[in-house]
Amino acid sequence: MSDRESTVNWWKQKTEELRLQLHLGKKEAEEKFEEEKKRIEHWAETTREEIGDLSSGKAKAFKAKLDTLRLQAALGKAESKSAVEEQEKKLKLALEDAQKEAQHLAEDSSEKIATVGRNAQDKMGIWQTQMDIFRLQLQLGKKEAEVEWETKKKQIREKLNEMDHSIEQMKKDGSESLDNFKSEISKSWKHFKSAFSKD
Repeated sequence: MSDRESTVNWWKQKTEELRLQLHLGKKEAEEKFEEEKKRIEHWAETTREEIGDLSSGKAKAFKAKLDTLRLQAALGKAESKSAVEEQEKKLKLALEDAQKEAQHLAEDSSEKIATVGRNAQDKMGIWQTQMDIFRLQLQLGKKEAEVEWETKKKQIREKLNEMDHSIEQMKKDGSESLDNFKSEISKSWKHFKSAFSKD
């Protein structure tokens, strides 16, 4: 499988995971949140090792943010609703901070470091969206939250369909380089994320 096909398949998988997450109830969402915390923790550890002993200031700053992210993700299962909400909030902030540092890595002159930064931005962007969805799902106890959730689910589904369409269009245009493809899919993702985050 080519890098291009692998990238297309990764993005398709992520949009499908988000689509599936929309159908979870509150209890299932809490379980999924715990699963994602473990994935984030493992990813942060693996990415930190991948960077290795790189001593650039950007790499060191990113590793520090990965350590914070890993620590937030490693917290045990919260038992109360307020504790779950607090963990979700802190984890989302740690993701945002690490993603900002990943952006600096993506701009590095070393291709290895820049690739790690771009890949990290993509993964953390997906997790941030998942955190936004978790936040809404955790508030399902109130009737007005249920109405808001149904409206938001419809909007998210529409945006995911647009994202799928963009992925398919870029997949069909085989003449485009992998870097251009990744750039275009990242732009589509940012558009999806900004539309989702406006409310």
